[in-house]
Amino acid sequence: MQPVPEASVPVPVQLRLSGVPACRVGSGPWQAMAAKDALLLARLCLQGRQPRSAIAAWLWPGVPMPRSHANLRQRLFRLRLHLGRPVQEDADGLCLAGHVQCDASRSHQLSPPHDTESGDDNQARLLEGLTVTDEALAVWLDDARSAWAGVQFDQLAGRVAGLQARGELAAALPLCERLLALDPLREHSWRALMRLHHQRGDRAAAVAAFERCERVLRDELGLKPSPETLALLADVEA
Repeated sequence: MQPVPEASVPVPVQLRLSGVPACRVGSGPWQAMAAKDALLLARLCLQGRQPRSAIAAWLWPGVPMPRSHANLRQRLFRLRLHLGRPVQEDADGLCLAGHVQCDASRSHQLSPPHDTESGDDNQARLLEGLTVTDEALAVWLDDARSAWAGVQFDQLAGRVAGLQARGELAAALPLCERLLALDPLREHSWRALMRLHHQRGDRAAAVAAFERCERVLRDELGLKPSPETLALLADVEA
């Protein structure tokens, strides 16, 4: 990351944690982040304010506390140098500064950047490509990724429902297929796909969606479609 000059008014900073972690200052280019930087900023983004000692022990497990605190001070100095104070420090601990926006934050949802090759934000894994060897860090990363996948699924399902409510059925169809790619075992998503095809007047596609659902449930879980799904099929066939 390139150093940024000090400014009386902080320049907005954007963090991208979905996919390969990256950051940018203002309208500058996206820059890759070091693993420790990405982990530190991700924890502050996802969990809010954190005690300094907890972050130091978490990032440098097994390191004596004076050394881990020194490592944290150095890490924060480097972040100030390159991103213009993205972390607010006070007696209560550390948190993201107000001028920082993060795509994984509930309060600052960013649209996917158009000037990168980050791919589909609704299928990108949190901190993609980041690997950790410490067990505690690995457990935290796995839990964070699972939670982020759930958030992505819910957001995508909301977009499908909104498009369907507005009658934009053609636009909703590929998003519904992406829901099924994320989790093919949710019958609710299969019913949504069946309804979309049915509302478009494509009875054959709706029946084919049911047959795909039936096959997935049988092969993966040894189950049959629920009564609700069977009732929807009856409506389609009627």
